[in-house]
Amino acid sequence: MNASDDPGDEMRARREQEAAIGHERSDRDDRGGGGWSRQAPPEQLAALGRAIGGLRREHGLGEEALARAAELRPSYVLALEAGELSPTFHVLVRLATALGVSVAELAARYERERGEGRS
Repeated sequence: MNASDDPGDEMRARREQEAAIGHERSDRDDRGGGGWSRQAPPEQLAALGRAIGGLRREHGLGEEALARAAELRPSYVLALEAGELSPTFHVLVRLATALGVSVAELAARYERERGEGRS
């Protein structure tokens, strides 16, 4: 096996390419299994966290119950609500389903929270 056949070289090159276009590897995405995402601005993450937390409380769920229903780690849900993570679309779908709302309803709640956060 020569150096050009080393799979590690290919992975390093891919990481460098994706870093160059603004992607970062987030080992905390989804269930902690990783995923590619762009980090959203902090004010957007905070608004999303408020939207998720507000809907969770309105539906009478604790963080662990929501995590179980969405098949996520409780620490991941807490980090989302704290505005520390940018979830993938797949995670948003799972959260909306677990909360008994559509993704559109979750997005509308996010927009309301975002508007209130600017005032």
